Amino acid sequence: KAQGSNGRFTTELTDGYCKITPTGKDPYYYPMSTLDKPTKYVVIGYRSSTAANTTIQFFMGSNGTAPTDDTSMLETTVVADGEWHAHAFDTQELVDRGVYNGTKSTFFRFDPLEAGYVLNENGEPYKEGDVWVKYPIPDGASIDIRFIAFFETEELYQGFNMDEYVAKKAYEEEQKRLEEEAAKCGNQKGGSGSIEDIGGDGEDAKFYEAVEVAIDAGKISTSLL
Repeated sequence: KAQGSNGRFTTELTDGYCKITPTGKDPYYYPMSTLDKPTKYVVIGYRSSTAANTTIQFFMGSNGTAPTDDTSMLETTVVADGEWHAHAFDTQELVDRGVYNGTKSTFFRFDPLEAGYVLNENGEPYKEGDVWVKYPIPDGASIDIRFIAFFETEELYQGFNMDEYVAKKAYEEEQKRLEEEAAKCGNQKGGSGSIEDIGGDGEDAKFYEAVEVAIDAGKISTSLL
């Protein structure tokens, strides 16, 4: 839930993540107005297969800087390979710049997809006049955001395992799907049609047979299924 945004994107909530699709230049929003706890790392879990040559940015500060000031911004290039990634932003960089005091943030701005930099022959970003040269955001580009996590210490961050988190969420989503299918099977009992009617193309009919047997027996719970 955003505290505010420029409205240049759409969101689609799905089990376990939020799909964000830009509809204009420089989409951004404010997930929160203030953060009263110390923050050592901000970790963003994301996935994209369509956002090549783009970046993720976040702005954070507490010493009078504005959420549009580049000195309060940290950035990473999107890995657009369709896999889940977790990028950790170290806020010590903002402390070193003098824009964040390390204990309380007065703003937090998140830019989910920003145009990426064009590199010169030395592999470095460059400007034309006062403007950075950037790629356009690809048409149809989107990014899935699994989480934005805040860690107070190095120890807490090192104890976080992205693979375990994604595996746990995937398991929970599969359990939810199985319970929904089991409920459908229960609704089919006593009605017209067969158990196979609720299956989609390419699905294993034996799954539905197993669910029906379990329900008839009354010995296996739908949550176990």
